[in-house]
Amino acid sequence: MPLFLAANTVTNLLLWVAELAGFLLLVGCVVAVRLKSFGGRSIAQWIGGALDARAARIDAQLRLAEESRAEAEQAREEARAEIARAHEEAGSIVARAEGIRGSLRDELATEAEAEKSRIIGQAKDEIEAERNRAILELRVRAADAAVDAAREVLARTLDDQTDRRIVAQALRESGSSDGAGS
Repeated sequence: MPLFLAANTVTNLLLWVAELAGFLLLVGCVVAVRLKSFGGRSIAQWIGGALDARAARIDAQLRLAEESRAEAEQAREEARAEIARAHEEAGSIVARAEGIRGSLRDELATEAEAEKSRIIGQAKDEIEAERNRAILELRVRAADAAVDAAREVLARTLDDQTDRRIVAQALRESGSSDGAGS
């Protein structure tokens, strides 16, 4: 190896050591200044405290997450129970509605049957009344026809002399019945 290269390598090594020493000196100064801001604690104490604080924050977050998970699980169970109660209540409402529907149907059927019977009875009464009116009208017409026929027969068979004799006999009979009653 040439001497020039060996001298150059030594020089480079010395420069590198000098740079490292300067860097370490600078870090030492910064650390010294920082140590005053760490409240006189060492870097190890400061790092340990920072790690402990971080661990405490993580533990707190884990506890909060666990509490949130437990609350969510409880809320889920409450929601399931509420849904089950709602299904149960819906079933009872449907059952009551079906019962009401059945009773209303029965009540309406009974009312309809009663109304049908009332209408049929009323129709029978009206038919009977109309029949009686028709019979009465027929009787009146028959009586009128009989009276008209009797008049016609009497008008043809009786003359003036027979009329006078019938009237006189009726007067005698009415006079004798008046005298007999007194």
